[in-house]
Amino acid sequence: MDMDNKGWLYKRGNIRKSWKRRFFVVDPLKHTLCYYQIPPEDSQAKGRVPKALGVIDLTNTNVIVDKDPASPENCFVVETPGRDYYIAAADPFKMNTWISVLRLNSKLGTLEKTLDGKMEAQQAPPLPGVDLDDQ
Repeated sequence: MDMDNKGWLYKRGNIRKSWKRRFFVVDPLKHTLCYYQIPPEDSQAKGRVPKALGVIDLTNTNVIVDKDPASPENCFVVETPGRDYYIAAADPFKMNTWISVLRLNSKLGTLEKTLDGKMEAQQAPPLPGVDLDDQ
């Protein structure tokens, strides 16, 4: 994984439970984790529009180390309200780096949504009879 928060990991399927190698990319502005069959840059080089196989919203998620002995080494879980994603890295260092990045994006995304909600709640209602567009 490099400083762009992207790299190869293994993801367990939700239905078939087999492990597939996927290319993951964190979007720090949207606080999402996207995964692809091949890196998006490779698709673009071939003249194709990159299409994510899945997008995980990292807000309100929990990222934990998977301690299940049946799971592969260096496995962690991204717990979302709708589904748990089981992901494995090549080594402990990469696993811990990914966990840190995902936890940070989860906290930042949750904080942004909370602040956005408070800002909307604090908006003063328009005064009766005053049209702000006319000013």
